[in-house]
Amino acid sequence: MEPEFIVDKSLSILDFLEDLRPGVAPVHLLLRPRRSGKSTLDFVQRGNPGNLLERRMYFSDRAIAREEDAVEKHFANHIVFLLDLTNVIANDMRQLRNAFLIAVQNSVSDMKSTGCFSNAAELDEHDGSFLREVLSLTTPISDRYDTGTVLRDISRIVYKLSKRPMLFLMDEYDSPIAYASEHGVHEETVDFFRQAVGGFLTNNEFVEGSLIVGITRFGDTGYLSEVDNLSVFTLRDKKYCTSCMFTAEETQAQTETLKRLDRPLPPLSFEDLTQWYEGYYSADGQRLYNTWSVMHALNTRKLQPFWLQSGSVRL
Repeated sequence: MEPEFIVDKSLSILDFLEDLRPGVAPVHLLLRPRRSGKSTLDFVQRGNPGNLLERRMYFSDRAIAREEDAVEKHFANHIVFLLDLTNVIANDMRQLRNAFLIAVQNSVSDMKSTGCFSNAAELDEHDGSFLREVLSLTTPISDRYDTGTVLRDISRIVYKLSKRPMLFLMDEYDSPIAYASEHGVHEETVDFFRQAVGGFLTNNEFVEGSLIVGITRFGDTGYLSEVDNLSVFTLRDKKYCTSCMFTAEETQAQTETLKRLDRPLPPLSFEDLTQWYEGYYSADGQRLYNTWSVMHALNTRKLQPFWLQSGSVRL
């Protein structure tokens, strides 16, 4: 998207961080409309330790920077692991295992780029060998490592090296299950993730909190059904209710920005956007707008159902 259109959602971080308590690892499942809410995970991930100057510059003009107590308590004080399950889909369990482990390897590689594992030489031979294999993006993780314990082993190693538990973020948690349901491998896929993710989140002293994002809730049939401290949030809940969507005020501000730009195409009005993309209400009655559609409409000066042209129909 063009840089003129910026909506600051950084305060959404506090909806998650304010629930962190010593000895209690909250698991937040945030159910969002399609094509909404991606930036929430990105903001949390960018709080990772690493290049502090670069990260301070990133947050310097964000709303969260004005929350001095929160910045003092949380900035660069959490190890963050972000796992994206968008492409972890398969028709059989062997393919699913490989896709899952590739996603894990990519996530661990991202952690390394922020400065994690710089003291990996302190690990014993077993953990050091495991970490090197995980970080080797050109080599799949071998079968001798149990898929059901890979995430727990990573969290244990992170704690051993950093002396602090990590935050676990997961996006598109429902994509593998939705795909499996269409291809006749639903039960096997749920069992796989119940061990690989559900087991990892249960009684894990090396995780201080988890934020999981998706579109569909699978209820008692899903792989998170036995996870402790699980709380589910939708647009009907006060927490996170404006994290994933634009409010009327934010949407109108973007139309005012558009009017100030020197463009050959006519600007869209706030009323135009309301007629097309205002289809949600928050827990406290605020009108909410689909972020994907609003941003595309502003940049193309066209009014059409943009979200229908994106992504898979499986969700």
